[in-house]
Amino acid sequence: MSEDNTQFGVGADRFSYEDVLMRIGSSSELLMDVLELLTAFIMVGLFAIGVYDLGLKMYLMIVEGTFTDPEVVIKPSTPRSC
Repeated sequence: MSEDNTQFGVGADRFSYEDVLMRIGSSSELLMDVLELLTAFIMVGLFAIGVYDLGLKMYLMIVEGTFTDPEVVIKPSTPRSC
C-alpha cells in the first residue's frame, strides 16, 4: 500500500482542515486590508473637505474685511439665565 500525505487517507483533491483554515484566514486578511484602505481614503476625503471649508471661510472673511475683527473670529457665547 502506498503512503499518501493527505489527512486520513482522503484523496489528493480534498483539502485538509489546515488548508481550509489558511484559506479563510487569508480571505479575512484581504478583507481587513481592503477595509483599512477604504477607511484611509474616507479620512483623507473628510480632511480635504475640512481644509477646503476652512480656506473658503478665511477667504470670505478676508474679502469682507472681517478677518482681523475679533468679534467675528471669536464669537462670544450668550450668558445663560439661572
